[in-house]
Amino acid sequence: MNRPLAVLTALVLVAAPGSAADAPRSVIKLSVQVPAAAGRDVPVCAKIDLPPAMKGVDIEKASVTMTSGDTRLPGQIVLRGKQADLWWVMPEASPGTASWTAAVSAEPGERTDTFRFRDAPGKHLDLLFAGRPVTRYMYALDRSSKERIFETYKPYHHVFDATGKDVITKDAHGHDPHHRGIYIGWGKTTCGGTSYNFWSMGRGEAQAHREFLTLAAGPVLGRMVSRVEWIGKDGTVVVAERREATCFRQSARGGLLLMEFRSDLTAVAGDVTLDANPEHGGFQYRAHNDVAVNVGAARGKQTADRAPEDLKTIYAFHRDGIKTSGQSLKDNKDLPWAAQCAAIRDKRYSVQHLNHPSNPSPTVYSAYRQYGRFGAFFKTTITKGKTLALVYRIYAAEGTMPPREEMNRRHAAFVTPPVATVVK
Repeated sequence: MNRPLAVLTALVLVAAPGSAADAPRSVIKLSVQVPAAAGRDVPVCAKIDLPPAMKGVDIEKASVTMTSGDTRLPGQIVLRGKQADLWWVMPEASPGTASWTAAVSAEPGERTDTFRFRDAPGKHLDLLFAGRPVTRYMYALDRSSKERIFETYKPYHHVFDATGKDVITKDAHGHDPHHRGIYIGWGKTTCGGTSYNFWSMGRGEAQAHREFLTLAAGPVLGRMVSRVEWIGKDGTVVVAERREATCFRQSARGGLLLMEFRSDLTAVAGDVTLDANPEHGGFQYRAHNDVAVNVGAARGKQTADRAPEDLKTIYAFHRDGIKTSGQSLKDNKDLPWAAQCAAIRDKRYSVQHLNHPSNPSPTVYSAYRQYGRFGAFFKTTITKGKTLALVYRIYAAEGTMPPREEMNRRHAAFVTPPVATVVK
């Protein structure tokens, strides 16, 4: 997904040395064009060239203040290689053109409402906002026993509730234990005549977290990039994955989570075919095991239509007339998004799963299981040495299903984001 280029040519002010207040500063004036589809809590990114005054500065620790009229918001500069990206989140993005100013200072800010990471080495990595856990990346790979192998054969993300004390996603136990939080995999992955199960790892396979490549956190976003190897029972690396999860700041009226999930899959051992069916492959979300218990699926029933109305899991789509059960492509081909609303611990939670049109086609959604697993599936082949780039978003909130129009706007802001350009 291409982001607009905003070249930094604005006024740079450099004060004489002597105090913290004299730290290098710059001012960037931006014009932001919001497409017709407006929305709430919309991330904006401008690719910038850093000014000479910031040379030698740890730019990711610089403080940024975004201003438009009476609105003042935090900004954040994040490096992607040698490229600097300026990010902020517009609480209300109205269609049309708006003027923004970014004041950048080399002096770190003193905000408390910011993202930060907290690692339990070898176990999991938490992302916190203002001290509250938002996500937990489960990345242990423990071969000490059959039980631990089963519990740790693939990394995944948990999502926390509003208290930060418990998760709303499923762990490695309960109904269909291979379904875990936010995860990716294909049940029939073939390479060199060998079939691998990178869904439930039924033949001794594993998705092995190897290292963190990037950890970036500030007042606008928290980004984790990890290197993951998809390996066979004999240790053969079939797929090398670069997994990136970026969580954006949400306003007080926003949700629990807006995560952009990127997965770059490189075929290592030969041509790799990703195959299976919508129930056993793709990028998926699994709600907490309480959902399976509530609807009566905990004893192995895949659907539970007899659940009480207040406990039923509900799915929604961008228009009427869509039903993904049976996976007919007639009305379930390249859907922009699917959404789920489920009951967990006496509350309702809604989750929107957003597909990007740059992902392989046709993409089919599996979004009807009462126990709470749903997601996007496709089939494709990756030529040896080539990389398949995937991008999705997950939005989660406490409460009943949002209006369809709100979810359509959220998807539109994902595929056609605001365009930021510099005013010279």
